[in-house]
Amino acid sequence: MSAHQPRSSASSSRKVLVALLGEYSRALLIVGVVVLLVAFAVLGVLWVLDTFNAAVYSVDGKNIADATEEAKGLREIYSPVRAGAWVVLILAAVFAALGAVGLYLNRDNRSKGQDPEQGDLGVEDILD
Repeated sequence: MSAHQPRSSASSSRKVLVALLGEYSRALLIVGVVVLLVAFAVLGVLWVLDTFNAAVYSVDGKNIADATEEAKGLREIYSPVRAGAWVVLILAAVFAALGAVGLYLNRDNRSKGQDPEQGDLGVEDILD
């Protein structure tokens, strides 16, 4: 009998997790996608700045891939920001995935709670 109880508690904890995830899934998805777009923009700006620095540095015939301290400093100038952008990008992807999974798992629960005769709220309903 004790072997049956953990399965029941695991099932109830799963239901609680799915319900909690369903409650915040839309917000997680929106925040995840917005932060993903911002992280991609930051990485794009960093790529443009790195390209510009390499082009300006190579005007005098130098190479950005040289082993000099100056070239090393130029290569590593944006490294902390780039690493942070990658970390934020990965976390945002996880949040967006959790939001999508939450919406998927709760797709039946949303339709059960809606009254089919009532329909969606319009602007007039909200303003009244």
